[in-house]
Amino acid sequence: MKLETAAKGAGKEVELLVDTDSMFTWVSRRVLEEIGIRPRRRRAFRTTDSRVVGRFTGVAAICYKGQ
Repeated sequence: MKLETAAKGAGKEVELLVDTDSMFTWVSRRVLEEIGIRPRRRRAFRTTDSRVVGRFTGVAAICYKGQ
């Protein structure tokens, strides 16, 4: 899969697990910074073991087989 940012047209090939029922995808901050994706806001997420963790979110496009 390719992770892209529309603002700069930059991208990076990455391996991701896909949860088609999820609104968010977890990607390493280092990878996001490499292609110019910056954090927009901090949000709280509940994990599968019921912990609440804070994470910064941003916007990226995930392309698979050119789509």
